[in-house]
Amino acid sequence: MRSSWVVVGSVREVAQELALTPLPDDVDMCLAEAEELLFARDRITSALADRVGRVHRAGQARQHGHASTRCWLRTAGGMTVG
Repeated sequence: MRSSWVVVGSVREVAQELALTPLPDDVDMCLAEAEELLFARDRITSALADRVGRVHRAGQARQHGHASTRCWLRTAGGMTVG
């Protein structure tokens, strides 16, 4: 089994490639791909929430110089206050 860090690196690499890939001309293909991407987004959101929860419970964001987990997320993820 691959380490989670290797898998995360692979996801990042594929996401970058996907962002740069032209859209299919076929609208039905776009629909099918959108459905697959929605599924993937759901799984990624779940994995991200698990990791953020662990960081928060451990107080790790503060140990890296952030005032809180929320501040860390705003800085690292470019998230807004809302």
